[in-house]
Amino acid sequence: MTIDLYDPVTDIWYENVTTVPTPRAYSGIVSLNGKIYVIGGVANPSGFLVSNLVEEYDPFNNSWRTLNPAPVSIQGVLAAVSGNSIFLLGGSVTLSSAASIPNVLYRFTPNSGIGTWTTISSASPILARMDLSGCSVDGSIFFNMGRDTTGTSQFSSDAYIPSSNTTTTLGEGNFSLSRFGTSSACYRPKPTDPFPSDSPAIFLAGGSTLGNSNQPPSAILSSNRFDFYLTPSGTNTVVTGPNLPVNLYAPASEISYENRRLYVFGGANVVNVPTSTVYSIDLSNPAVGPWNTLTKQIPTARYGHQAIILNR
Repeated sequence: MTIDLYDPVTDIWYENVTTVPTPRAYSGIVSLNGKIYVIGGVANPSGFLVSNLVEEYDPFNNSWRTLNPAPVSIQGVLAAVSGNSIFLLGGSVTLSSAASIPNVLYRFTPNSGIGTWTTISSASPILARMDLSGCSVDGSIFFNMGRDTTGTSQFSSDAYIPSSNTTTTLGEGNFSLSRFGTSSACYRPKPTDPFPSDSPAIFLAGGSTLGNSNQPPSAILSSNRFDFYLTPSGTNTVVTGPNLPVNLYAPASEISYENRRLYVFGGANVVNVPTSTVYSIDLSNPAVGPWNTLTKQIPTARYGHQAIILNR
């Protein structure tokens, strides 16, 4: 499982900058304090197996290390950062959505040793789902859609607040199209960014609308839907933007703050057929677009992957 590096300012790809020691798909992948963490997922040493492995990559020293394993083997989990900890929400302990986890979160705090895990029971209900989309904004972890224990795709959204160990009392905006395997990216402008007055937001692209309980799914119906909502919002309204140029299941998304653009990388149009195309949209008015297709494609076609920015 190679890692490629893309510089959106220069539009240059740096191919195979490193390789994940243990190849996996459907992992929880997140950056914290300048390092990348790959947690759990589906490994295939001699048949698909759910993993509890935690591997940390230090891009500045180009080094990997294995940390304390997760309390359970888990895949299809949402990983998000709040404070100096990584939280795992949702996911399944088997290759089926039937074993999705309700109400329980896992908190991992990296340190100079091998890290510390804590199992948390949420004080308010969190429905059992895997392949959730979402990310964190201002410490709150937003989670959206996914598929339930029957494999049925979902449309609802909620947010978990680690400091109070509850979900929010607000009615988070729901989506008009149920799906799972949707890419998500949180927009978190800083005062030092080129466009600091832009509102924080969550952007979601693609996904599959077809119910399926297997991991990897044995069948998909990919979507070109693009939605977003602004996180400091009194209405929590989901906005449907311009459709992606093609239908995509399990692409990856991330933001360039310098270019003020959202990028969508790869994905699959049909089951088990990855693509390498990259699309982008201007965030000055994401409700209008249009989408642009980049001439520089991903060096390796992928789906079920993740795009990570280090400075957020």
